[in-house]
Amino acid sequence: MRLVNPITLWLLTQRAPKKSHCKRCDRFWGAAVHEVVPSRGLLFRETSAQPVLCKPKLMPLQSISLEKLERLQAQQKTQQQQPPKSH
Repeated sequence: MRLVNPITLWLLTQRAPKKSHCKRCDRFWGAAVHEVVPSRGLLFRETSAQPVLCKPKLMPLQSISLEKLERLQAQQKTQQQQPPKSH
């Protein structure tokens, strides 16, 4: 997050004085614009959108349908092992 001061914005939008080009070192030289941050005044924030990560979800080791199938098979097995009831 970067704080932007209105005075800084004004300074950046103003036309900079002409700079001279030095052929020997291939650089520009001249008056530079320095940022001045006052102790009082309004400060504005620049916010950038960032992705929000969701809480990880725990997956079951076995699916619900597989668990139901295993329960039905276990019930059938126990019914087969029990002796039939006589009336």
